[in-house]
Amino acid sequence: MGNRVYVTIKSEKSTETIYCHWNGGLDTWCPLVHYAFTAGYKTPEDVVGALTALGVRAEVQTSPDARNYMEENGHYVLDLYKKEFLVRTEKATYPVAPEHLELEFEDYLSKKIKPECHDEVRKTYWIGIPEHLQKTAK
Repeated sequence: MGNRVYVTIKSEKSTETIYCHWNGGLDTWCPLVHYAFTAGYKTPEDVVGALTALGVRAEVQTSPDARNYMEENGHYVLDLYKKEFLVRTEKATYPVAPEHLELEFEDYLSKKIKPECHDEVRKTYWIGIPEHLQKTAK
């Protein structure tokens, strides 16, 4: 059993789609997207490197069809050049503005994570993200 997602990462010059069997929920991806935007990541390789450093195993997909694959968490699109984050599900696609990443995290938490685990998940929101790149209001 996993917590799977496909993520297409776009830059000005390249696009990669990755598959994550674990760590596919927005409780992982909202802080990672915030980190990518704040740290000024420019390429998909930057994001994959950060994921690897944080212990998230991301498998780069070679098929161009992977941009359309879905898993239980949907398919995320992270555009580093436009600083956009889209969440695609079977029913809808919606953008998450950079300033709303924490709100999206809280919404996901309330719907998908057991209430008795909320405090622990909130504490780990910023794990692995350097202090100077974290938002001041945690």
